[in-house]
Amino acid sequence: MIVTRVVSGTTLSGERARSVQAGAGTTKGREQPITLTGHYRMTWRGFSTLDHAVGGRMRLLAVKIVPDA
Repeated sequence: MIVTRVVSGTTLSGERARSVQAGAGTTKGREQPITLTGHYRMTWRGFSTLDHAVGGRMRLLAVKIVPDA
């Protein structure tokens, strides 16, 4: 599956690759897809607002990864 955007609520798993439309500067050193062995739920969280301006909402996406035992 190719992802160009990480949407809150999405669960990522399996093979992940850059979009075929991504430029050479974006893909350099990341040409090969990766395979996720688990399932990872994406949840964006707000953490700050800059002057309540349009586009001033800061969000973060942290993904907990638990190593295999």
